[in-house]
Amino acid sequence: MSQKEKVKEKEETLLKPNFLSPNVSKEDLVQKLMVRSDRWLRLKILQKLSGYLKTVDQETPEKQKLEGCAASLIQNFLVQHKDKDVRLLTADCLASIIHIYAPEPPYNDDQLKEMFKLFAKQLEALEDTESKLWNRTYTLLEKLAIVKAYALACVIDDEAIILTEVIQLFFRIISAKHNNAVKTHMVDIITTIIEEAEVLPQPLLDALLIHLVSPYRTENPVGHRLAQTCVNRCQQKLQGPITQLVVDIKRSDSELKKNVHELIYELNRINSSLLSRIVPELEREMKSDDAETRSKAVQLLAKLFAAPKSTAATSFKSLYQQFIAMYSDKNPDIRVIMTAFSQHIISGHEELVDSILEHTKNHILDMVVTVRMKAVEAVCNAAAEHIDRVPKSLLDTVFDRLRDKKPEVRSKTMRELSTLYSTLRDKRSESVQDKISGIPALILNCYKTGEYEDRARVEKYFDDMLLSATARANVRSQRFVEIYNTLGNNQSFNSLIRFLSDKRAFQLEFQKFLERKEKGEPIGQMAASLSIKLTGQAVAAYKECFTSIYGMKDEKIIKKLKLMTDPSTKYKDILSAKKDVSSRLAKHKVIKKITRRLACSIINDESVQVICQMETENDTEQLNNLTLMGEISALYPSTFANALEQIQSLVTSKNKTIVEKAVLILSHIGAEYQTTETAITKQFKTSLFNMCSHGSPHQSKCATTAISRIFKKPEVQLASLLETLKQELDVKNKHVESVLVSIATIVRTAPQMFTESEHKKDVISFLVDLLKTSVSKKNKNVITYKILAVKILRNYVLGQKKTPTEMMAILYKIIEEDGDMYGSAITEEKNLMRLHAASSIIKIICHRRHDDDMIPPMHFQRLAGVIQEGNAEVKIQFLSKLNKGLKSFRLPIRYLSIPVLCATDSNKDVQSSVRKDPFIAEESDGRQAKQILQHSIKLRREYYKVNASKIDPRNQMEILPEYVIPHLIHLIAHLPTIEQDPERVKSVGVHYLSFFLDLLVVGAGDNFSFVRNLLSGIMSCKDVISPMSQNIHRLSEIAFSLVNKHSDKRNWQQNKSHPGDLFLPVTLYNLPTEAESIMFRKNQIDLEDLAPVVNHNMEDEKKKNVATPAKKKENEERETPKKGGKKGKTPKRKQEDSEEEEEERKKQKATPAKKATPAKKTRGANKTKPVEEEEEEVEEVEEEEEKPKAKRQGRRKKEESEDEREKTEEDADGSEAEESQVKDGTKGKSKKAEKPKKVEKPKKAEKPKKVEKPKKGKKEEEEKEEEEEEEVETPKKRKIETKEQVRQTEERFSDCYVGQEEE
Repeated sequence: MSQKEKVKEKEETLLKPNFLSPNVSKEDLVQKLMVRSDRWLRLKILQKLSGYLKTVDQETPEKQKLEGCAASLIQNFLVQHKDKDVRLLTADCLASIIHIYAPEPPYNDDQLKEMFKLFAKQLEALEDTESKLWNRTYTLLEKLAIVKAYALACVIDDEAIILTEVIQLFFRIISAKHNNAVKTHMVDIITTIIEEAEVLPQPLLDALLIHLVSPYRTENPVGHRLAQTCVNRCQQKLQGPITQLVVDIKRSDSELKKNVHELIYELNRINSSLLSRIVPELEREMKSDDAETRSKAVQLLAKLFAAPKSTAATSFKSLYQQFIAMYSDKNPDIRVIMTAFSQHIISGHEELVDSILEHTKNHILDMVVTVRMKAVEAVCNAAAEHIDRVPKSLLDTVFDRLRDKKPEVRSKTMRELSTLYSTLRDKRSESVQDKISGIPALILNCYKTGEYEDRARVEKYFDDMLLSATARANVRSQRFVEIYNTLGNNQSFNSLIRFLSDKRAFQLEFQKFLERKEKGEPIGQMAASLSIKLTGQAVAAYKECFTSIYGMKDEKIIKKLKLMTDPSTKYKDILSAKKDVSSRLAKHKVIKKITRRLACSIINDESVQVICQMETENDTEQLNNLTLMGEISALYPSTFANALEQIQSLVTSKNKTIVEKAVLILSHIGAEYQTTETAITKQFKTSLFNMCSHGSPHQSKCATTAISRIFKKPEVQLASLLETLKQELDVKNKHVESVLVSIATIVRTAPQMFTESEHKKDVISFLVDLLKTSVSKKNKNVITYKILAVKILRNYVLGQKKTPTEMMAILYKIIEEDGDMYGSAITEEKNLMRLHAASSIIKIICHRRHDDDMIPPMHFQRLAGVIQEGNAEVKIQFLSKLNKGLKSFRLPIRYLSIPVLCATDSNKDVQSSVRKDPFIAEESDGRQAKQILQHSIKLRREYYKVNASKIDPRNQMEILPEYVIPHLIHLIAHLPTIEQDPERVKSVGVHYLSFFLDLLVVGAGDNFSFVRNLLSGIMSCKDVISPMSQNIHRLSEIAFSLVNKHSDKRNWQQNKSHPGDLFLPVTLYNLPTEAESIMFRKNQIDLEDLAPVVNHNMEDEKKKNVATPAKKKENEERETPKKGGKKGKTPKRKQEDSEEEEEERKKQKATPAKKATPAKKTRGANKTKPVEEEEEEVEEVEEEEEKPKAKRQGRRKKEESEDEREKTEEDADGSEAEESQVKDGTKGKSKKAEKPKKVEKPKKAEKPKKVEKPKKGKKEEEEKEEEEEEEVETPKKRKIETKEQVRQTEERFSDCYVGQEEE
């Protein structure tokens, strides 16, 4: 018998038909299964058994006879068999047994545990869908799900471990490869476990819920959906256990401890009813004192309520109301969360928008920067999605953040608004355009009112986002015109022009820079100048970048830079050049800002061509385009080279306004006619000349300017025009205003031609007669003609190489006569005349600074008086003129004292304009701007800080703001209110001085000693104008008290002094004689008298002894009586000093000081004292200066005899030369008036005058050391200008007055 036959016989014996009969015993079946036969044979038996068990029903009576079969299947040799197939078939059979015997399986708990372990081990094969066992394993999964086998696991011991393991198994093996049937059976099994379990332990819940949160949620999205499905099916059973888990999670070791809020959010997404019992816990967390706990709760609820399609706000109304109250939480981080919540509510829940609008608006105005920034971002993002849900009032609040004090808030707002505009600009809905059309204007306003960083941002967002950097050139040009048409007010329009002007100025400056590079010339300070144009200061990074460009040898990059600054370059080439240059100079972080400013990306030939060819539907649109072209033509005239004929044709238009706009453009681009050789028609030329004399004033100005530029020989044309205009000079002529405007333009554009013209005398004569003309009801325009006459005189002065004193005299005459030289005029007209005369003088000084030396102090006093006279409008306009000159450093520093005179102005608008920048205030629609004085002080200090090493010590008087003090004190001392009533010097002086010193002496008080030294120098001098007046000394004492007030509040120490010598203006201050010094000491003001005036806290004033340089008799140390009435001890004075003081007093009584003759006022000038008396005074001062220093200890000795002084002067080095120089000056040969007096520092041999501070109980030696550090030296030597020079200067002006007679 063969081997095959033996196997077949054995198989037939084992697998006989009745081997599975109900009567088979356990032993027989086990014996058959344990037969050591082939693997195939054992599997055949199990397959037959599995098939048989599937046919047995729960209701069949034979199931009771299957106990032997059931017992045999649970044997270890099958359950723990090494063969996978055997184990899998065994598990399948056991699943059938469970189904047959349900709900009471024929196994004990230990056997059931082994069985469920077998199930879990076999189900692992589901992970590999390519496995040969996968189908059979799926059958097992299906059977377990159908028979609900795991319901048995819920009633045995240690069921939590078994149930948890199978849930973990399912989530571990599930993947996207499995079909829906597998997922369904797994859900059925997990649902069975949850529903049948009496208690759901924490590990089991963790195994299920952990897949709802990160990182499992993202790592296995299929498992995440499986968990969601299971929780949704068992929500009622899970509600209680989940609530308990959340409540106790802080005290447990659950894996969900760190993700409990995320779990709650996911549960809400599944079914909000799961949170019904968790809400009280969330309310408690929001009321917690711990900020972190509140923050997490708020963050969770924000996600719950803002989730798409979430109904939590309506389901939990009380919770939502409490949540809304968190908008006002004290923690800024929580307010930031609430702000982000607003964005999602506006975007996804329109029904809840009304509940958060007011809170969001408050967050935009929040005190914390991060909250404001997040609120701006939230509103702009929400508006980009649903602009209809964002009310205009909320957007207006966002717009206001463009003027925020914090630069980061302004930057954030500008970026978000630019993004919003670029997103919605193509939507033509009226409601949308109504809300966003004003954004470009608001952003442009930031250019003029903001800082340099704000200007850089405006340039970036305007070019890159508002116009779109990626758009074609023609599209950008159209958008530019659209933005221009939205600029309704003058402020935004001026900001755009200022922006384009600065851009063009930088381009032209950089072109000069490249020209120097090509020629090999040194750039000098050009790198710093370019940096200042960009940032307002010489920043090292910018200077380094420009220096690197200067040293670059790559001609390709240099060529690219030239292309960027050339308006004829196409836009696409500009972009390419920017990219190449930025890449080549990438090591410089500032290169992008530089290339953005350099590139002609906004205005170029392409854009101008588009604007000129743009079709307009009506005259209004055409006028708007012409207005824009007029501004562009002033900056980029070469871009209109191809539009000359078009503009020329507009001049002959019947519309007067169009003609006016066209002529304005011609006045800008006239030079292009010579470049392009465009033909000039006879009709065009006739129209221009006719407009000069018969057009409107603006037309005449533009036409005259155009004539001066269009023709190759403009002098000939202008001379012919002047002859025609002279014949039209008649007050009765209705076009006389236009004639005067044309003459003013001729004088400005061709001053040499006008000077040499034979018609000059006739014109000047007419102007003088015009200024004499009185205003009448019949001719109300005379005041306008007078103003134009003043402008013509101003232009004439500016065009001359040598200042015509007769013209300047006329301007001062107008000011001195209160705007009414000869004819009677009403107050308003006087104010206007005075304003324009003063403004003309200011402009002349700005352009011809050396002319300021010709203005004597009394004339300057009258010029400054304009700010105190007239209405508010006049004052503000005059301040505007001053401010422009001060900011550009064109005006001398003494003009900075003029704005201080508005400190006591009763008009709040004027006073606020002093503290604000008027030029900005006029343009900023009420926005608070920088103060004139503070801004000027800041500019001068920054300039000095950068250029301190290059500034000559004598030029410091025009740079350092502290040098305003001498001019201000002298200006106040000669105010009419004080000169008429000297007793008002205290009350008036305090207001003015405190107004200025509050801005000057701030911060750490670094200039504290400097200011005190200046005041000491002033107190040791006499007033040049009024030598016997003590007003300057009284005002200096007041200033001392005010400065000490600041020092006391801030505990400043006099530990810093001004580096170098100190100077005083010689035209204002002079050294007094000895007699005058004694008289000044007797009448000086006491600091204690100032206490009520300056509101200075002087509780210990009697303990203090502030000694000024004028108080020579108090040079020794002493203590004043205290409050209690006890007097402090006075240190012994040197006997020598006492004798000198006594002798000095006796001499003063015996020989009274000579009184100086006060200057007699005339109609135009001041008469000074006789020359002989002045010479005597100067000799006395010179003698006082040349006393030997070695014979004095901080004070001047009594006056020696004339012979002794001559001997002493012979011994002193260089004394004769200096004395000779001063004496020669008394005869008219002294040094120039502008050379300042010098206040030298004290030398060691001298005992300087000192300012004592209050003693605080220290030892006497320590007190002396402190006082020596605080010593203030009275000026020792000064270069003095005699009064004869001042008198001669004033007489020179007085002789120039027209028709003046001395009274």
